[in-house]
Amino acid sequence: MQNAKNKILIINDLKIELKIFSTLFHNEGFEIIKTTNAKEGLVLASQEKPICILVDNVMKEMDGTEFARKLKSDPQLKNIPLVILTTSDHAPNLINALRAGANDYILKNTDHKLLIEKIRNIIRSKEIQNEYLELIKTREDFLSIVSHDLKSPIAFIEASMNLLLESHRHDFPKDAIEFIERSQRRAHYALDLIHDILELGRTEYDKPVLENFLIAEAIESCIENYLIKIKEKNIQLTHNLTTIKEEINTDKGKFLQIINNVLGNAVKFVPQNSHINIQLHLLPEIQSIRLDIADNGPGIPTEKLNSIFEKYARGNLKGTQTGTGLGLAICRQVSKLLGGNIWAENNTPQGAVFKILLPGLAQKQKTVLVCDDSMTIRNYLVAILEKAGYSTLVAESGEKALEILNEHAPHVIVMDMIMPGLNGIQTVKELRKIRGLEKTPVIFQTSYKNDDALDEITTLGQDFIAKPVGEKDFLKKISRLFTKTKTSDLYTLILSDQSELISLGSEILEPQGWNCIYAKNSYEAMFFLKTLRFNLIISDSRNTNIEAAEFAQATAHSHPEAVLYVLSDQSLSDHFFKELGIQNIIYAPLDQAKLKLLATAATCLRGQKAQIKDHFKILLADDSEDTILLMKTFLKSTKAEITTVASGDQALKEFQNNEFDLILMDHEMPDGDGLKTTYHIREWEKKFAKKHTPVWLLTAHNDPEEIKKAHEVGCDTHITKPIKKDELLSLINKLKINLQ
Repeated sequence: MQNAKNKILIINDLKIELKIFSTLFHNEGFEIIKTTNAKEGLVLASQEKPICILVDNVMKEMDGTEFARKLKSDPQLKNIPLVILTTSDHAPNLINALRAGANDYILKNTDHKLLIEKIRNIIRSKEIQNEYLELIKTREDFLSIVSHDLKSPIAFIEASMNLLLESHRHDFPKDAIEFIERSQRRAHYALDLIHDILELGRTEYDKPVLENFLIAEAIESCIENYLIKIKEKNIQLTHNLTTIKEEINTDKGKFLQIINNVLGNAVKFVPQNSHINIQLHLLPEIQSIRLDIADNGPGIPTEKLNSIFEKYARGNLKGTQTGTGLGLAICRQVSKLLGGNIWAENNTPQGAVFKILLPGLAQKQKTVLVCDDSMTIRNYLVAILEKAGYSTLVAESGEKALEILNEHAPHVIVMDMIMPGLNGIQTVKELRKIRGLEKTPVIFQTSYKNDDALDEITTLGQDFIAKPVGEKDFLKKISRLFTKTKTSDLYTLILSDQSELISLGSEILEPQGWNCIYAKNSYEAMFFLKTLRFNLIISDSRNTNIEAAEFAQATAHSHPEAVLYVLSDQSLSDHFFKELGIQNIIYAPLDQAKLKLLATAATCLRGQKAQIKDHFKILLADDSEDTILLMKTFLKSTKAEITTVASGDQALKEFQNNEFDLILMDHEMPDGDGLKTTYHIREWEKKFAKKHTPVWLLTAHNDPEEIKKAHEVGCDTHITKPIKKDELLSLINKLKINLQ
């Protein structure tokens, strides 16, 4: 009986060639599955799970390149080695096949013994890769166990010590207080050590995920983490970040990890009334940056300037706090992973300066890819972009766009939805699989209304524009994607193509701090309703009365908290709108008085004082009795009504039967973990059109990939264990204000 692990699938529509290759591999001990039809080949691949697939590159119904694309897009089949059989080594055809996912190609006239050995090598390489992946999985499982099962009890001990000191300090004698404080410090040290060991393990295998971001803004976010400590120690902190607007293309999470570690050390080790100076140097000649973080603290002995970056090394500085001895080792490992380096020098006249060199300094000019099958539209959009100072890449089809994106990483992609071959949605699904393009902003554009596609484009895209595309509107959307910060949390949606309403937004509301979003038709507006929460919505029904009126009615259901105004001419009565549940109607023509009314309504919303929501219901899902006890103690001051469950299934059932203001969801539980349960909650909300309930993940993991998964399934934020009482209460207080 042949080994099931020895199956090879051969696909060729020429029966004579199929017979030759089948016989050849059968004689070498392989079990053969064969077909003349590529579509049937996909079915057989799914059923039989062969160790390798050989497919002819030229076939009638589906060629080898298209087969590769479909095979590699299936999560269950993408790891099966695929070899293209070809009579020609014509480069363009083979490049397309390899880009589509084929692992290799073999010429049909290759010596049969050589052909067999090449296939055996491909299979062996795949087996080695599988063993490596299994080793990685075992390591990840171990790290997960350490992270959850070791961190959680120590975190509980530290939090319990904190609570004792906070609430019962005066109930204990002085020597007992000393033991509690010492226990607290040792528990904190143990948590730091576990964290650093886990980080060290992860960075050995991690691959960077590249993205463009503002360098100075990222460093300033790190500084904010230490402002309280800086103030407590009366540290003078200076920097040159204010005037620097450049971007870097690197892994943002790892970039922040290095800065936080080095800056945190500086703040921790310098004495009272010290000085820390941060200087960012741009090195365009080598497309890199160098960040110098200098202090006038105790400094580092010259003989230890290199050894402090080794594992478990410490500076052994008198009168200073000590760490785990792993932080700087992690920094060097991460910096090298990013293609850079980190080193230390002695500062003059005293102290130390840490220098971080990282590649990826982005060019100042932003690049936009325009993909549209219409040459007229392509040329029109390119002319607008280049006139505004953007560089452009151009593709006439989805296939061409993917070819370009394998070589280039634009800052924004403008994607037509309706194209021959791969349409816009299919193309974006494919480009999201290209490393580094997972988060690249996409603006969809179309002149066709397709309600079925709306959910997909809101998931895949960051913006939407209806054709015909206006120059000012188009540039505003492009600019909005490059603006990292919003002016406030107040949003207004203006559904109109009339200049006076657009002026209301740009001249009156935006200067007041509103984020104004404009839509020319209800389809474009529905995209924004699904992706943003609006405080004020203005719907102009003068051009398409019934469509805008129905949109306003739908808005009243999807955004019940928003103030909605409908503008109409005299063709529709008050009764018509009120039957739809619409109360605020303004009739054309729009004069200054009516515009002032809308502006006043916006101003009133802008000036509303936030009030704390009194009655607050929390669902706490956690299988640890220690964590439940701790969280209830933390939350006592909120006077919240807390419902507790011990599994994912119980959490889902409780959520479906009751309304909650917040769900605190443990990451790892029996009968449905936190991520699966959150996914089911979001699906249930969609199915029954329920309001969005915030879900905060409680997790011992701080791995960026795990956090990314959490946000993908619908978690609003994550809180890393050990949970800090002040941090938790601050987040809940903000949520209560927002809910009000």
